[in-house]
Amino acid sequence: GDSTMHLAAAKGNTYLLQNLASKGCPLDNRNYKGDTALHTAAYRGRQDIAEWLVAQGAEVQPVNNKGLTPADVAKYRKHMKLANWLSENKTISAQPQGIQTINEEKSKGKVYVLNYQEFPDTVIANSQEKNLKMREGAQMDSENLKNTFNNLGYEVETFQNKSSTETEDILDKIQKNKNLNFLLMFILSHGMSSQSFFTSDGHLLDLNNIKQKFTDLACPQLKGKPKVFFVHFCRGKNKEILHLDSSVPKSEAPHNMITVYASHEGFTALRSPESGTVFVNSLCQVLGEYPCEMLQDTFNRLYAKMKTNGGTTPEMTVSAPFAHFKF
Repeated sequence: GDSTMHLAAAKGNTYLLQNLASKGCPLDNRNYKGDTALHTAAYRGRQDIAEWLVAQGAEVQPVNNKGLTPADVAKYRKHMKLANWLSENKTISAQPQGIQTINEEKSKGKVYVLNYQEFPDTVIANSQEKNLKMREGAQMDSENLKNTFNNLGYEVETFQNKSSTETEDILDKIQKNKNLNFLLMFILSHGMSSQSFFTSDGHLLDLNNIKQKFTDLACPQLKGKPKVFFVHFCRGKNKEILHLDSSVPKSEAPHNMITVYASHEGFTALRSPESGTVFVNSLCQVLGEYPCEMLQDTFNRLYAKMKTNGGTTPEMTVSAPFAHFKF
C-alpha cells in the first residue's frame, strides 16, 4: 500500500509532508509499485508538491517498477507543464530498475535477518523424532524485509540456511560490533518450544541464550540502547532445550529488549509457499504505510494487520527499562 508520505503528496498536504520529513521519514520511500511520493505528485499533477519534494532533496528521476520516472508519469497523465519541469530538473541520475543502494553515511543502521529454509528430513530433538519440512516461501521473507528496510534507509544483512555453529559465529561477530546504535534482528525458522528454534543442520538454539549475548555485561557497547528481536517459529509447549551455550553470562536480567513473536506460546505460525509468512508480510505492509512510527504503534498496527490477513495473534514482550525505538 501507499505510505503516509504518498497519501500526503496525493492530497497536496504540505503541512503533513513537512511534519513527516521533520520526523525523519524518507522522501524517496517507495510503495509496492516502486513509486515515490514524487511519482504520486506527478500522477496528480501537483506541481507545488513536486517542487517542494525536490527542494527538500527528493530524487528527481527515480524509476518505478514499470521503468517510469515522475516526468514519464506526468506526461502520461497529460500534465505537460509539470512533465517539462521535471525533465528540466534531472539533477540526479535515475537509478536502474531493480537495483537498490544504501549510502553508508546516511544509513540508519543495520538489520540482521537469520532465515532458515532447508533442514534435514528427520532430527532427534528432546529425545523424540521430528520431521522438518522445507520452509517453502521463506526466501520471499528475506526479499520483502530487504526491500522494506532498504526503502526505510537501513542496510540489511541476510544469513540463509546457516548451521548452529555458523549462527553462533555470526552472533558473536554482531556482539563485537562497536558501531551499533541498536540491534534489530529477525529470526525465521521451525520451532521446537516457545523459545527454541532449529538451524539448518537440525540443531536447536535457544532464543534466551541469544538474548544473553546482548545484555549490558556481555555487550556493553549496546548498554542503554534498544535491542529488538522479531521471531517467527512455531511455539510448542515443550520447555526442554537441547542446545545450550555456556560461554554467555548466565541469568543476567536483560534490559532495553523487546521481542515480537509471530504467535502466542503454544500456537503455530503461518506461512504461504508463494508469499512467505503472514508475520513478515504484514509487518512489511505496516512499515510501508506507516514508516516513521514508534515501535509500540507499529506493533499495534501489526496486530490489526495480521488479523486482517488471516494470521495468528502476535505477542510482544518488553524488558524494562526500554529505550524508545522508532523505525
